[in-house]
Amino acid sequence: MMDMNLRELPHVVVGSLMEVHKELGPGLIREAYVCCLAHEFRMREILFNQDVPISVAYKGLKVATGFTLDFLVEGVMALHVYALDTLENEHKERLRNHLQLSELEMGFIVNFDCVDLRKGGLKRLIVSANEPDMPWRRVDDDNEVNVRRIHEM
Repeated sequence: MMDMNLRELPHVVVGSLMEVHKELGPGLIREAYVCCLAHEFRMREILFNQDVPISVAYKGLKVATGFTLDFLVEGVMALHVYALDTLENEHKERLRNHLQLSELEMGFIVNFDCVDLRKGGLKRLIVSANEPDMPWRRVDDDNEVNVRRIHEM
């Protein structure tokens, strides 16, 4: 990503989501939105990986979970894409679980199959040892923080 700090990243990602939704509208299959969003990220020079596997570390053993992040944006933000009638609590809980397993602090859920993304189609979740107004940071193995607070936006 060019000349942008991490505080600006959510705004750029939301702008990308809004652009895809504005161009395509609701009613398509999830894969169409994923493909177009990847193209939008490339056009905006946002670095991302798709279908990133999530594993669990257990006493030195790396265990595959079968879970994946739809997008890992700039190495610090998870993004799950849906095309459903409504987002349910289970989708938010899935993101929360994936954030904790991947030790990421911020993620978005987007549901492109809605009329207005701002009204129920977009959820942001922060899982952090810091207050939400602090910059994100990955929690590494040397960190003494045992309890991670969960903040919903």
